[in-house]
Amino acid sequence: MKIPLKPENVFIAGLEVPTEQDTEIIQRLGIKTAGTSELINSTEPLKNGIKKSNIKHLAIHIDLDVLDPKAFRSLLFANPGSSYEFSAAGTMQIPQLLNLIKELSEETDVVGLGITEHMPWDSINLKNLLGEITILNG
Repeated sequence: MKIPLKPENVFIAGLEVPTEQDTEIIQRLGIKTAGTSELINSTEPLKNGIKKSNIKHLAIHIDLDVLDPKAFRSLLFANPGSSYEFSAAGTMQIPQLLNLIKELSEETDVVGLGITEHMPWDSINLKNLLGEITILNG
């Protein structure tokens, strides 16, 4: 059975400064959004959207790049060797993201969770370092 995702049932939380391309798509499809600062004291915008759309089952997609790279370093923004200039770094803190997920779980049945944008720079750099040490590779 094919059930298409309706844009009016999509809510982007934590997106601070969308790119021009993102803005065009968001506006064209009528996708609801709220930045981190809008959600810092209340998750009501999200809860209201769930109630208004009568959403019973919810899939949550987390782009980790909504997180502040000073609080969570395994992000594209936090590459210790270069700068990143494509979009603004996230500002959400881990406790805020966790609270958001918990509150949404109280409003509806969470049936899916996806996590993307994980970039473990420290692990990559450690692997590369250890790969060059003779005693470890002989």
